[in-house]
Amino acid sequence: MKKIFAICVLLTLSTVAAWAQPETSPTDRFTFTLKNGTEYTGTIISDDGREMLIQTETIGKLYVNKTDLKGIRKIDEKKVEEFEENFLTGGRYLDDGPFTTRYNITTNALPIKKGENYAMTNFHGPEVHFAVSNRLNLGIMTTWIASPLALAAKYSIPTKNPKINFSLGTILMTSGYWSNFRGYGHLSFGNVTLGDRLNNLTLSAGYFSFTGPSNNSLRGPLASIGASFKVGPKANFIFDSMFGFIDYKYQFLRGADVSQFNGKAFMLSPGMRFQSTESFAWQLSMAAIAVDKVGFPAPFLTLFKKF
Repeated sequence: MKKIFAICVLLTLSTVAAWAQPETSPTDRFTFTLKNGTEYTGTIISDDGREMLIQTETIGKLYVNKTDLKGIRKIDEKKVEEFEENFLTGGRYLDDGPFTTRYNITTNALPIKKGENYAMTNFHGPEVHFAVSNRLNLGIMTTWIASPLALAAKYSIPTKNPKINFSLGTILMTSGYWSNFRGYGHLSFGNVTLGDRLNNLTLSAGYFSFTGPSNNSLRGPLASIGASFKVGPKANFIFDSMFGFIDYKYQFLRGADVSQFNGKAFMLSPGMRFQSTESFAWQLSMAAIAVDKVGFPAPFLTLFKKF
């Protein structure tokens, strides 16, 4: 009698456990987030309780120890179909790539995720930006003649609220071979970004200083406002700007008196970004630039490539 009772209890517990487990199928897709911040999207092939074998959409099969997992989130395929405009090829979100860290000239406080680097080209030259970690990003910027040169660094500081992020950064510059490396300077800044990767607003402030040959120099405080808003299935409206008070010292001839100019400078740059695939986007912006009382337009055609 006791054996029969024990068997009934075991059957009951097994039934309860079976009902308690979520219904899954081999075709269900999940987002796997590791403790180091790396994310994979794919299906579960097997799970022995200690480790999982998953079929990722980027690197194939992968064994993951459960102790290394931070979280698993099932992808709602119905939601994907309902809000298809938020997705790109491969099931990636439109607001999840490295291009979302950039406006036109300025950047926001969001970091490039580790393993998601990008290059970009513009009329003035190429740039390459990559992630050292999920918080530290580095970049190299130059012109089409490889002079001047600049090294950019940005460190992102997240908060408990995912829609409020800060960052600190600097751009170290040299004139390169154009003037025998005698020119040097920096642009150091801090900013705050409100919103997510799809829709955000960034306020930035910093200080610019550059010293060239023959006692020429440019320096002064700068501020900027940048924004990105989704306006279509694969399109974002991009706004960028920069405002500054520039102190310019220059010497026309060696031995002549040094002249000084103090003036205001600003740039306003609205544009549109179109992203047809996960790894490529292009952006067309029209900037209005003014230094003191002299103004001129400057079109920007930017190509982004993830690698």
